[in-house]
Amino acid sequence: MSVLTHLLPDSTNLKLENCLLDEIKTQIKLIVSAIKTVVNCPVCNQPTHKIHSRYERFLAWLVLRKPESQQPDSEELIALLIAQHPDLAKAINLAQGFAQIVRQRLPRKLQRWLTVAENSNLTAFRRFAKRLHEDYPCSVTLGKQ
Repeated sequence: MSVLTHLLPDSTNLKLENCLLDEIKTQIKLIVSAIKTVVNCPVCNQPTHKIHSRYERFLAWLVLRKPESQQPDSEELIALLIAQHPDLAKAINLAQGFAQIVRQRLPRKLQRWLTVAENSNLTAFRRFAKRLHEDYPCSVTLGKQ
Protein backbone atom coordinates (compact mmCIF):
# COMPACT_ATOMS: atom_id res chain seq x y z
CA MET A 1 0.00 0.00 0.00
CA SER A 2 1.29 3.45 -0.82
CA VAL A 3 0.45 6.83 0.67
CA LEU A 4 -0.51 8.03 -2.81
CA THR A 5 -3.20 5.37 -3.06
CA HIS A 6 -5.12 7.09 -0.28
CA LEU A 7 -4.37 10.72 -1.01
CA LEU A 8 -4.56 10.92 -4.77
CA PRO A 9 -7.33 9.82 -7.11
CA ASP A 10 -5.10 7.91 -9.54
CA SER A 11 -1.64 6.98 -8.28
CA THR A 12 -0.92 4.97 -11.44
CA ASN A 13 -0.66 8.25 -13.37
CA LEU A 14 1.14 10.27 -10.70
CA LYS A 15 4.53 10.05 -9.03
CA LEU A 16 5.58 11.67 -5.79
CA GLU A 17 8.24 14.33 -6.40
CA ASN A 18 8.51 15.72 -2.89
CA CYS A 19 6.79 15.74 0.47
CA LEU A 20 7.01 18.93 2.54
CA LEU A 21 6.16 19.14 6.21
CA ASP A 22 5.12 22.67 7.23
CA GLU A 23 5.24 22.76 11.02
CA ILE A 24 3.95 26.33 11.26
CA LYS A 25 0.84 25.70 9.16
CA THR A 26 0.69 22.09 10.44
CA GLN A 27 0.34 20.80 6.91
CA ILE A 28 1.90 18.14 4.73
CA LYS A 29 2.22 19.12 1.09
CA LEU A 30 2.75 16.43 -1.55
CA ILE A 31 4.27 17.58 -4.83
CA VAL A 32 3.34 15.18 -7.61
CA SER A 33 3.86 15.03 -11.34
CA ALA A 34 2.12 13.16 -14.12
CA ILE A 35 3.76 9.97 -15.35
CA LYS A 36 1.96 10.11 -18.72
CA THR A 37 1.94 13.04 -21.13
CA VAL A 38 -1.85 12.96 -21.45
CA VAL A 39 -3.97 12.26 -18.38
CA ASN A 40 -7.52 12.85 -17.26
CA CYS A 41 -8.05 15.75 -14.91
CA PRO A 42 -9.05 14.46 -11.44
CA VAL A 43 -11.75 17.16 -11.22
CA CYS A 44 -13.47 17.20 -14.63
CA ASN A 45 -12.13 13.88 -16.03
CA GLN A 46 -11.23 15.48 -19.40
CA PRO A 47 -8.00 14.49 -21.18
CA THR A 48 -5.33 17.16 -20.81
CA HIS A 49 -1.64 17.85 -21.55
CA LYS A 50 -1.33 20.46 -18.81
CA ILE A 51 -2.54 21.20 -15.31
CA HIS A 52 -5.84 23.06 -15.36
CA SER A 53 -6.86 22.64 -11.75
CA ARG A 54 -5.32 22.07 -8.35
CA TYR A 55 -6.76 20.38 -5.32
CA GLU A 56 -5.71 19.56 -1.78
CA ARG A 57 -6.19 16.59 0.51
CA PHE A 58 -5.85 16.91 4.27
CA LEU A 59 -4.59 14.16 6.54
CA ALA A 60 -6.26 15.33 9.74
CA TRP A 61 -9.15 12.91 9.25
CA LEU A 62 -6.73 10.01 9.10
CA VAL A 63 -5.29 10.77 12.53
CA LEU A 64 -8.28 12.25 14.36
CA ARG A 65 -11.08 9.95 13.26
CA LYS A 66 -12.62 8.03 16.14
CA PRO A 67 -11.02 4.57 16.51
CA GLU A 68 -14.31 2.81 15.76
CA SER A 69 -14.64 4.83 12.52
CA GLN A 70 -11.11 4.14 11.22
CA GLN A 71 -10.69 2.38 7.91
CA PRO A 72 -9.03 -1.07 8.12
CA ASP A 73 -5.79 0.15 6.52
CA SER A 74 -5.53 3.45 8.42
CA GLU A 75 -2.90 2.19 10.86
CA GLU A 76 -0.79 0.90 7.99
CA LEU A 77 -1.03 4.27 6.20
CA ILE A 78 -0.08 6.15 9.39
CA ALA A 79 2.91 3.81 9.79
CA LEU A 80 3.99 4.56 6.21
CA LEU A 81 3.76 8.30 6.82
CA ILE A 82 5.79 8.02 10.02
CA ALA A 83 8.40 5.86 8.28
CA GLN A 84 8.82 8.52 5.59
CA HIS A 85 8.68 11.44 8.06
CA PRO A 86 9.61 10.38 11.62
CA ASP A 87 8.77 13.86 12.97
CA LEU A 88 5.11 13.07 12.35
CA ALA A 89 5.04 10.45 15.13
CA LYS A 90 5.15 13.08 17.88
CA ALA A 91 2.51 15.24 16.16
CA ILE A 92 0.22 12.26 15.63
CA ASN A 93 0.59 11.12 19.25
CA LEU A 94 -0.15 14.61 20.56
CA ALA A 95 -3.17 15.05 18.28
CA GLN A 96 -4.62 11.65 19.13
CA GLY A 97 -3.95 12.15 22.83
CA PHE A 98 -5.76 15.47 22.88
CA ALA A 99 -8.68 14.05 20.90
CA GLN A 100 -9.00 11.22 23.44
CA ILE A 101 -8.97 13.68 26.36
CA VAL A 102 -11.74 15.73 24.76
CA ARG A 103 -13.88 12.80 23.57
CA GLN A 104 -13.68 10.87 26.83
CA ARG A 105 -13.76 13.98 29.05
CA LEU A 106 -10.57 13.20 30.94
CA PRO A 107 -9.67 16.52 32.59
CA ARG A 108 -7.10 14.85 34.88
CA LYS A 109 -5.03 13.89 31.83
CA LEU A 110 -5.09 17.42 30.39
CA GLN A 111 -2.31 18.80 32.60
CA ARG A 112 0.10 16.04 31.55
CA TRP A 113 -0.81 16.55 27.86
CA LEU A 114 -0.24 20.31 28.19
CA THR A 115 3.20 19.72 29.71
CA VAL A 116 4.23 17.35 26.93
CA ALA A 117 2.88 19.67 24.21
CA GLU A 118 4.50 22.78 25.71
CA ASN A 119 7.87 21.00 25.85
CA SER A 120 7.66 19.53 22.35
CA ASN A 121 9.59 20.84 19.37
CA LEU A 122 6.32 21.34 17.44
CA THR A 123 5.49 25.03 17.27
CA ALA A 124 1.78 24.62 16.58
CA PHE A 125 1.30 22.32 19.58
CA ARG A 126 3.38 24.57 21.85
CA ARG A 127 1.24 27.59 20.92
CA PHE A 128 -2.01 25.66 21.30
CA ALA A 129 -0.94 24.26 24.69
CA LYS A 130 0.16 27.68 25.91
CA ARG A 131 -3.21 29.22 25.05
CA LEU A 132 -5.10 26.30 26.52
CA HIS A 133 -2.95 26.43 29.64
CA GLU A 134 -3.92 30.08 30.10
CA ASP A 135 -7.56 28.95 30.18
CA TYR A 136 -6.76 25.82 32.19
CA PRO A 137 -9.21 26.37 35.11
CA CYS A 138 -12.06 26.97 32.68
CA SER A 139 -11.01 24.02 30.49
CA VAL A 140 -10.98 21.61 33.43
CA THR A 141 -14.35 22.88 34.70
CA LEU A 142 -15.94 22.40 31.27
CA GLY A 143 -14.44 18.92 31.02
CA LYS A 144 -16.15 17.86 34.26
CA GLN A 145 -19.62 18.91 33.14
